[in-house]
Amino acid sequence: MYNRYDLYGPVHKGLRYALSGICYQAGSIRSAIQPHAMMIFLHYMLPAISHQDRAAMLGGMKLFAPQEAYEAVLRLAEARLEPQNWSALKSEMDNMKQEVS
Repeated sequence: MYNRYDLYGPVHKGLRYALSGICYQAGSIRSAIQPHAMMIFLHYMLPAISHQDRAAMLGGMKLFAPQEAYEAVLRLAEARLEPQNWSALKSEMDNMKQEVS
């Protein structure tokens, strides 16, 4: 049976690891990525990744990134995603707690 992860192999696994690092690791990794480079990366990645990955990434940004950066990424997501995908993501972000528990 076809497994979509087999197609990408170590590259796909590496990308998933990098995305999780961006979302969940503190300090040096996030601050090492220049905002312009992150926006270029997200321009292509937001439509390409699953809803769960988008929600996890933007959820981490909502909690830890500067408000202006988070809002810029939301505007990019709105421009790049299909209307139903944007609506689902926006709804999930709106319902997410603002502070870390």
